[in-house]
Amino acid sequence: MENAKTPTRYSRFIAKYPWAMLLIVFGVTVVCGVVDYFAVPFPSFEEPGKGFASRNTDIVRKVRTVENVENYTASTRSTTLFNKIDDYEPEPSASDVKESGSGQDDAALLCTTTDFLTRVRVVFEADFTLEKIHAMCSFSDNQIRLRTNFSMICLKDFTTSSSSCCPDVSLGNVIAAARNVSSCSALREIDIDEIRDLLTDCAPWYANDSLTKTCAQTQAKYSDDPVDVPRTERNCLTVPQRCTRFNAVYIILHYLVDIDFVNALLTSSADFPKLTYAITLYQSLDPLDRDDEEARRVPQDWYIGVYEDLFSKHRPTYDGVTIAGHDLGIAFRIFSKRIGRESIYLGLSLVIIIVIMWIYTQSFFMTSMGSLAIVFAMVITYFLYHIVFRIPFFGYLNLLSFIVVIGVGADDVFVYLDIWRHTKAARPNADVASWIDTTLKHAALAMFVTSCTTATAFYTNAISAITALRVFGVFAGTAIIMNYIMMITWLPAIVVIHDRYFDGCCGRCCRRSDDGGGNPGCLRKCFRGVEHVLKSIYGKVVPNVIVKFRYVLVGVLTALAIAAAIAVFYKPRLRLPSDDSFQLFTSSEPLATYQLELEDEFNFEVSSDPAENERVRLTYTFVWGIVAEDRGNHLDPDDVPVHLTFEPYWRSGFEFTRERQAYFLDFCRQVRDESFYQSSKTCFASEMDDWLASLRHANACVAHEALAESRGWVPTAPYDLCCNVSLPVDSPTTFDTCLKRWANGIVVNRTEKDYFSVKFDDDGNVKAVTAQIVTNRGFTWRFNEMTDIYDEMTGFMDRWRGADQPAGLRDGWVSSLAVSFYDTQQNLFSGTVTAMGVALGLAFIVLFITTFNIVISFYAIVAIGFVLLCTVGTVVLLGWELNVIESVTVALAVGLAVDFTVHFGVAYRLSPEPLRRDRTLFAVRQMGQAISMAALTTFAAGVMMMPATIINLFQIGVFLMLVMTFSWLYANFFFLPLCAIIGPQNQFGQIPIPRALDCYDSSSSVSPSDDLEKREDAKGNDVVAANCNAIVLKPIVIESRNHQENHVNHIVVEEKKPTDENVEDIQDVKMPQELPNGGFDHHQLGVWTDHGVQVVWC
Repeated sequence: MENAKTPTRYSRFIAKYPWAMLLIVFGVTVVCGVVDYFAVPFPSFEEPGKGFASRNTDIVRKVRTVENVENYTASTRSTTLFNKIDDYEPEPSASDVKESGSGQDDAALLCTTTDFLTRVRVVFEADFTLEKIHAMCSFSDNQIRLRTNFSMICLKDFTTSSSSCCPDVSLGNVIAAARNVSSCSALREIDIDEIRDLLTDCAPWYANDSLTKTCAQTQAKYSDDPVDVPRTERNCLTVPQRCTRFNAVYIILHYLVDIDFVNALLTSSADFPKLTYAITLYQSLDPLDRDDEEARRVPQDWYIGVYEDLFSKHRPTYDGVTIAGHDLGIAFRIFSKRIGRESIYLGLSLVIIIVIMWIYTQSFFMTSMGSLAIVFAMVITYFLYHIVFRIPFFGYLNLLSFIVVIGVGADDVFVYLDIWRHTKAARPNADVASWIDTTLKHAALAMFVTSCTTATAFYTNAISAITALRVFGVFAGTAIIMNYIMMITWLPAIVVIHDRYFDGCCGRCCRRSDDGGGNPGCLRKCFRGVEHVLKSIYGKVVPNVIVKFRYVLVGVLTALAIAAAIAVFYKPRLRLPSDDSFQLFTSSEPLATYQLELEDEFNFEVSSDPAENERVRLTYTFVWGIVAEDRGNHLDPDDVPVHLTFEPYWRSGFEFTRERQAYFLDFCRQVRDESFYQSSKTCFASEMDDWLASLRHANACVAHEALAESRGWVPTAPYDLCCNVSLPVDSPTTFDTCLKRWANGIVVNRTEKDYFSVKFDDDGNVKAVTAQIVTNRGFTWRFNEMTDIYDEMTGFMDRWRGADQPAGLRDGWVSSLAVSFYDTQQNLFSGTVTAMGVALGLAFIVLFITTFNIVISFYAIVAIGFVLLCTVGTVVLLGWELNVIESVTVALAVGLAVDFTVHFGVAYRLSPEPLRRDRTLFAVRQMGQAISMAALTTFAAGVMMMPATIINLFQIGVFLMLVMTFSWLYANFFFLPLCAIIGPQNQFGQIPIPRALDCYDSSSSVSPSDDLEKREDAKGNDVVAANCNAIVLKPIVIESRNHQENHVNHIVVEEKKPTDENVEDIQDVKMPQELPNGGFDHHQLGVWTDHGVQVVWC
């Protein structure tokens, strides 16, 4: 029997004043929206990669500090160097005098240097023939250079009187210059034949790294005195001069032709190899100039016009050549323009969800108002994010949370309306407040569990060191919480208003005629058809499959999860990003073709030889006296203040005792013996010692004193103080004097880009010391190799740290600017694993607190873990790497995978049945329809993202489809069959708790003993008395004693008579008719049997 309980004040308030609740929610939303509009700037996505880097990690703190040291030095020497020492001007050093060579280099050829890495690129599919070379030149001349305003964005040749635009770095122009031909169009067949022969002869020198970009200058500079040539450039002297003339061969092989062509030159003995790709580099203003926004906007605007006119179609052709791809430096600008347009797919996702909700709810009013609740949740979330949490950075990844909230919100609407309908059907004579109270006790609990676990999964991203992930976690988690609040405030009020004012007002198309006659309308037929199909599937088909094939289902899905685990952890395994390039578009977009397909086809893009390319050589920076720190707001990637904090020993000036001098001198000498050492940029102790040694030769001090006297210099101390000493010196004063004298000459003679390794303040006190060592280690994107390099770097420095070192030198550290991306890789992996583990752990805690059943909680977490493995395993097989967006999807997977399993787990816990099989059937019939519709809506939202050309929108669509598929599959056909096999029965695994803390109201559940009374009649037959007074939301399942036939024999269902206490809750029970064989028609009461299990609907 049900113990009638008084509805809560909250339920009574909504029942009595639903419009007041709507006005409160609407008013709060409007206020938040107005503040958002006027107080918060609209987010800009011109730099979509912003925030995809770590902040405040040990590596980042050191990298930021090294950058700040360089920024201080480059911007204002007066704050870092004492540059007016002793009031005299030193003689310029001989090393600062530029030596001129007689050779003609590529600068003369192309009016710029060979640093073409920032140039705009266009790749052609063309053979090495005169016709194709002319066609490529014609395209550049007629389609690019003749366009309006090209002269405004091109690099100028100021060596000519007209300051004309520099020629393109193209195959035709380089051949023309090498053959001394006036232009590309004037080339003849004989010129092409000569270049073919030249490339064939010179390719081996390029292949063995003898022919480099500096060979022409080296040969000109050291041709008369080869003894003094640096060791790294000696191979250049062995290269034939015709291979280095104008640097034409190197430019062609390194920049302009594909790698396969170069390799074929080395192996082909007869025919000249076929050229697949040729690239043209346009010498214009850099459209990716990071220092000046206006400077990059001019060429970007111009190249956007080129793209829209010439390259917007995939693989266009011109005069017989195909344009295979391009990199115009405008991808970010196109992205920022296109993301607004492609946000329509988010709108389409909302539309498809609304349609599915409409079909399921059979009410457009309920559907539209439920969708509006989701929109309100996002408006309030945006307000909290910017105004309350004060997070200034809104990454475009935050937009992805809209899709997730739409799916979760639709799930909550389905659950609430489903339970509301069951409540009304069970208690049609109860008042509205009681309906709300009962519905909230069940729906609010289920929604709270799923919302809490989903929000927790998102909030765990806040522990990530990567800014974009942190702010996404905060925004998405808050959005889920706001959506839950909407579902327990706005939605109940809307349901009351709908039932009170709008139910039945949709017209004859939706309803029967007023007198009950006629046929259902068109929409009603559709709705009832869908409803009938769902009830058939989850009333008979799915329960039978789960029970009959439970062992097979658990075994198959466990094997699938194991296979996914092999794919994730063994082969092909989840890989960290292989480069730091940020893919913006899908492979079908022409803007992405160069990055995805062509970038690795050219030597200059993939070259990682540190001896050949200084750009990829690692430089280690050793620092003493400066605290490594990353100041600023770590949730704002733009907030990176330039600041230096000095160690306590160095704040008032550092005294170089003999012991400290010896420390630095030993360091500079011993670092040269390390395997990674190539050269020293700055290591002051050895450089200063060499300078002191130079003073002791050839009477340098006497000569300098005479020069000082002739120019009127007045030194503040005798110059010969430094003439007869060597490091280490006993007197710190002597050392300080000599250091400043030597530093003064270094400062004047170094370029602005260089900086002196000893840092002085304006009073001449030493504040810090740095040393820069150029290594022979080449930069690599491979995480394991960079780990070895980083360990080697830090391991060497550890030997120069610790308590056994001189005071003030015990906390030195080392860094390299090149390890920033390595740190991002490291944090992507560790942060993702940590976030996933924390999310699963917190999900288990929430489940356990909600169900207080450790067995159900454990099974649910196993199912969720299998969903994660299958989802991640699938994306691994699709070739995805663990980049930022993939890390986000893992967090989303945790958040979304819990929902369906949790709903079934809570329903299993709520079941009034004692046996596991009956509880399983109870759960699937209770929640199956709502869960399937929720999965369908989110899956459909993912389908709507498939036309997107922005890669992250496309990936999130793929991910939503995968996680919904696996979540639905494992919730229905793994978790439930597992519960049917070894699920808890009776009170097994249940933790006893005080009644006041019990989330489950026993009065709103039905137990068999309360609703069915069994006895034997005079003939010895089973007699079942059905008590339909209690709230019955689900079917009641009773084991029959007679299992011989498909229907239950000799069962008499008799109605219990009402009493004065329960007259309001009585429901009519239609008595069954006795069958000819003595049984009863089980269809009349909604009674059916399955292997002797009788189900009676009250």
